[in-house]
Amino acid sequence: MSRYKIQLIPEPTHFTLKIQNEENIWSNNFENNYIEQMTSRTGNYKSYQTFIKMLTNVINTSKNNKPIKSLSYKIMTLSDLSEFRGVENKNNKRNINSEQDEAKRYFLLTYQTPYEKVHYPLPLI
Repeated sequence: MSRYKIQLIPEPTHFTLKIQNEENIWSNNFENNYIEQMTSRTGNYKSYQTFIKMLTNVINTSKNNKPIKSLSYKIMTLSDLSEFRGVENKNNKRNINSEQDEAKRYFLLTYQTPYEKVHYPLPLI
């Protein structure tokens, strides 16, 4: 597995998440309303500021700071994410966009308590 450099650039109304390995850079900008709508759809709403704190904590943990046990992340391709969700490609043919889709990455932030586990996927281009 490649090592990733992760950079979070928070602003009052949006943030940029940038991930880099030896060969590629993926990034995206996320508006505060997108984050709050996405977290609401998961059934575990987080305000924009809380979500930024969660991201900051999980990213800083990867930089050898004290880990927060309830937060983790994975960097995944679309096929990784589909497999993770249990979605199968019924016709094992690659469609026209699959190479483009496989070039994308998803930052999957996971929040786990003793009673629930919630995944927040962030698409990166």
